[in-house]
This record gives sequence, C-alpha cells and structure tokens, in this order.
Amino acid sequence: MSDGVFQSMDIRRYSEISSHFAIGDEGAMLIATFVGKYGKGSAGNGDGIFMFAQLAAHYFVFEPFVIILDLRKLEYLWGNTLSKSLHFYHEIGRDNCERGRLMLVVAEGDSLKAMKGLCEVIPGGKTVFCNTIEDCFREARSEIVRFLE
Repeated sequence: MSDGVFQSMDIRRYSEISSHFAIGDEGAMLIATFVGKYGKGSAGNGDGIFMFAQLAAHYFVFEPFVIILDLRKLEYLWGNTLSKSLHFYHEIGRDNCERGRLMLVVAEGDSLKAMKGLCEVIPGGKTVFCNTIEDCFREARSEIVRFLE
C-alpha cells in the first residue's frame, strides 16, 4: 500500500476530442458525437481510448439497442484504436446477440475513406457507414423494428 499523494484525474485530459451524447426512441438509440482531430497512428491511442471509454460509460448506463456514431466533425487519417469504437458492440458484447448489434457511422471526406479502410483491415461486428445522419436514423429505426418483431 502506497502512502503517496493521490491526484485528481479526468479522462478528458488524454484527448483533445470533445463528445456529446443523446438518447432517443425511448432509450433504444444512442447518438454519440465526437468532434476534433484524432492523432495519427499511436499518437491517437489516447483519443481512441477516450472515445471507447465514453461510449462504454454511456452504453452501460442506457443500454441502447443501436448506436449512431456521428463523426462528421472528427478529423481522422489513421490509427487502429478507433476500431474499438467503430466495432463497439463486437468489442464489449457479452454474448453473440449483443456482439451482432448494429453500429451506424456517419463521417465525411478523407476521414470517411480512412475509417472504411480501417474497417477493411480490422474487421469486426456489424458496422454500417451511412451517407447522412438522416440515413442513420432511418436504418436505426428499421433495425429496432426488426428486433421487436
């Protein structure tokens, strides 16, 4: 046991990325928005872990059926740790049903191209890239209806 001095900590200090979360459709859908510049390669590990930790915290509080990642304002070029968020259900799933849940992602430009490339290199889960946030909402609602039938 250490008798050293403990320091207050805040996980947000490990990343320049900001986050915002909203829950909808009576708790069935979580929208996670991440904004900022994701570090290149291993310089982005803190960003990736921050994003994953934020997703995990909100997921385990609300347990939504579908997660939408709004990454339209996230600048991303490369770095493997982002795959933990893109394949979130596959990473945290406690059973095959949970691991097979739908992750919907909306991103733009070079970031979108890089994220799709990452998903080809590190496959996992059921990740779908949508063209617009509205497409994500439609796909999420369709997935929820399929589940409830």
